[in-house]
Amino acid sequence: MRAGRFLESLVVSTRGNVTARRKYSRSPLVEVILTWSVRSRDDFSDRDWRALDDALAVMCPVAKSPGPTAALPGQAQKDDIGPCIARFDEAQQISVSASKTRFVLSHTKILYPWADIRPIAKRAWTAYASASRPAAVTSISLRLVNRLKFPASDGIALADYLNIVPRASPSLSPIVSGYAFEIRMPQPHEPGTLVIVRQATAPLDASDHHGSGAIILDLEVLRRIDEPQWDSETIWTAFDAAQRKATDVFEATITDRLRELIA
Repeated sequence: MRAGRFLESLVVSTRGNVTARRKYSRSPLVEVILTWSVRSRDDFSDRDWRALDDALAVMCPVAKSPGPTAALPGQAQKDDIGPCIARFDEAQQISVSASKTRFVLSHTKILYPWADIRPIAKRAWTAYASASRPAAVTSISLRLVNRLKFPASDGIALADYLNIVPRASPSLSPIVSGYAFEIRMPQPHEPGTLVIVRQATAPLDASDHHGSGAIILDLEVLRRIDEPQWDSETIWTAFDAAQRKATDVFEATITDRLRELIA
């Protein structure tokens, strides 16, 4: 059986259609992550690393660890994509991670619409690209990370709130205390676009009531492009489309009962 045919059962088992985009007074959005994947120049040098760090320090003055390995301020560190520089701006709640082949911007001060996040992202990208001068931008992705809170109870039926849910055989156990999964869905009518839905149970924090539950709903839209000009408006057209798509995916993933919780 071909993999594509096998995976059709997962897609068919999801419920719900895209509805009109809505604004929510108790939005569950906790983080927006933008990623640019690039093809680096062959002559990228230590001097370029210093220029890149200096450029990012203007926007994000605090050096930080890009991962679990401790980092030294202002020094390139190792990650899964090679040496990496990571910086943070506490006031704006913005962090950036830069390597020769990838630039990532994370924004956790979710007080703005996309129209206000976009210029922040553009300024950060300009700082990165003007210093690193990539040969081409090969893909972009936008992630909307949501933390969904559920009322205290002895248990909830996830299908009442979400259209994509895990399923287990009742013969195993009627209770599930935790889960995590990822679904990748190519978009047939949008060549080069991939939708990724991730879900996982989330640890409770100080704001949660005893007996309540929380789930991370992480939605990513990846769009493949091949743009040799780092300052091309094509990049931002792709991000605008990804943002609209991610919002549509959110609406298609939740039910009216969840909408009532965040309205």
